[in-house]
Amino acid sequence: MVKLNYTETLTYSEWEQIHNAIKEEKRIEKRYFIKQKALGGALVAVSVLIPLLLQDVTASAFLFPLGVGVMVTKEKVI
Repeated sequence: MVKLNYTETLTYSEWEQIHNAIKEEKRIEKRYFIKQKALGGALVAVSVLIPLLLQDVTASAFLFPLGVGVMVTKEKVI
């Protein structure tokens, strides 16, 4: 995270460098949450396929709520 003392006067190039760093940080975080939602979706898909393939719902009882939780949370969990 870029912190700045706002009492200082910035040149345009300094401002641009800070602005680009903040934009890149937001891009990285957005990419992280997209990957997290994809992993949660994969867990849900696996939890649906396991009973069809193995005729056992034990793993699905754990994976389905875990996958849904990973998909809907706003925190970094992975």
